Amino acid sequence: MSGHFIVIPAGDEPAKVVRCEEKGSWPLETAQKLVGGYVELIRVKVDGTIRDALVDEDGISKGKPINQRATKLYKYSNIVGTMVIWIPDRRVRKPAVATIV
Repeated sequence: MSGHFIVIPAGDEPAKVVRCEEKGSWPLETAQKLVGGYVELIRVKVDGTIRDALVDEDGISKGKPINQRATKLYKYSNIVGTMVIWIPDRRVRKPAVATIV
């Protein structure tokens, strides 16, 4: 399934959009590369829409830093390391990027 990842790194590095053309229902390999490990699925609200987001499931044990921007979106606990939000092509909207940065 093609679509876009909104990549929200920990720290001051700006968020970015990454295009993904990986085959299958979920671009797992690309997501693992972007978060730096095995992925854990969480849900976040972006522009009033619930989205699938992925984080490194071993981020705490790896000592990754708290991601303040991702934590604000998740609201239930601290997110560490990079968080990616998956937006399939049929749902891509440019304003979603502006509200995260």
